Amino acid sequence: MVTRILAYFLFLLAIVVLGNSYGFWTGFVIFLMVLMFALLLTMVLLPLNKKYAYLLTALSIIAILTEYLI
Repeated sequence: MVTRILAYFLFLLAIVVLGNSYGFWTGFVIFLMVLMFALLLTMVLLPLNKKYAYLLTALSIIAILTEYLI
């Protein structure tokens, strides 16, 4: 239950941050694109090997944060 509440909070925080940076609707579209990308990675990579999925997820998060902060 705590994990679900934390996940909803992080989703809301991401929408608010992207909304402030790019405007509400553009931020919402970017949020949906990143969410779909993460779900695609999960569906494609988890059957292969968990180690690769975690590595690629970490690299994706680093790339997204780098793009946002630069």
